[in-house]
Amino acid sequence: MIQTLRDNCLDDNRSQKLDSPAVHLWAVLPAGGDGVRLRDLTRRIAGDSRPKQFCRIVGEQSLFRETRTHLDPLFIRDHQVFFFSRAHERYYGADLTDAGDSCVIEQPLNRGTGTVREKFRMAGEDSWDRGTVALSALFAVQAQAGNYMSQGVFPSPLHQDPRYFRRGTGSGWSRLRNSLSQRFITRGDSGHIQPNYSEWLGNSAAGAISNAYYSDYRTAHEAATEICVQVGVDAATNVLKEFYPDLQTLFRRKHRREKSSSTEP
Repeated sequence: MIQTLRDNCLDDNRSQKLDSPAVHLWAVLPAGGDGVRLRDLTRRIAGDSRPKQFCRIVGEQSLFRETRTHLDPLFIRDHQVFFFSRAHERYYGADLTDAGDSCVIEQPLNRGTGTVREKFRMAGEDSWDRGTVALSALFAVQAQAGNYMSQGVFPSPLHQDPRYFRRGTGSGWSRLRNSLSQRFITRGDSGHIQPNYSEWLGNSAAGAISNAYYSDYRTAHEAATEICVQVGVDAATNVLKEFYPDLQTLFRRKHRREKSSSTEP
């Protein structure tokens, strides 16, 4: 896979191919741990209590710098996001002189392993403002957990088929109602209409997993809001699936008319 990424992202001059599909990929490098398990080793190497990722364990560069060296040929610099603990700034500051502010997310303190959403929340409001572009990409990754649960895990034991099938005919209102309603009702393996348990249970499970790391941040209101937002996004996706081919046909016809009129004498 690494070789495939390298082939797709680099041209003969070892520079980025901006027209390659691979340039849409993002790299996320969590480096906010305290390195407790290897502290004895890092103290012998560096003479202080720096985490292992900022220590020269192998080679002449820190593990963090070595990792960045491997990421550079594969990912555009603006698509590399780094998570740190603010207490370690003296160790990583020199390695980030070429990184944009929107790609550096600082946690006020290390709280262990967590979700992308929690990492951004702990980073504070400043990081939300500076990392808007990175957040948009990472939110898409986080949302895949809900899709995985609602489209793959729950439908099997519940014997449901929550996939959306485009109607393509009928009035616009009837098609809109059909696309929105399928997040609330679906067909079972028997062919009968039933509540779409897979959608709601799947997104609820994804939200529970997301919130399980930090109980002090979790509220019932917030959890319910997240579930409703995800279901709303899924419903909007259905609407897009239903009407996008129509819009595409409309724009193509308009383009052909404009092209034909421009060629007429």
